[in-house]
Amino acid sequence: MTAKFDVRLDGILEFAGTSVRRGDRFDQVMAALEAAKVGRESFGKMPSSGDVYASYEERVTSTMNDLKECAEAMRDIAESVRDTAEDYQGVDGGIGEILTDIVQGLEGLTIPKVGG
Repeated sequence: MTAKFDVRLDGILEFAGTSVRRGDRFDQVMAALEAAKVGRESFGKMPSSGDVYASYEERVTSTMNDLKECAEAMRDIAESVRDTAEDYQGVDGGIGEILTDIVQGLEGLTIPKVGG
């Protein structure tokens, strides 16, 4: 026996919206990080400063790529969740149409008595 469950489309769509907002927040973090970046000159002229800058630049670039992937993932989640909501609506609508067709098909039929 299958368990009964109710689908809350409003909840599904709200989750999609929060996923988009999370993606937007990742974009904001990327913008802040980009605004705070410093150039090579900020690391001075010591012999090892070039290596320190290269390491800094590598980490900033890696972090920016990770944040971009996170923002894209949040938007992908939102799109998938919206698709799921549309699928539920489509199934509900399709079942309603089938039941209407059945009722219309049964109209006017006479059902014989059994046993008597």
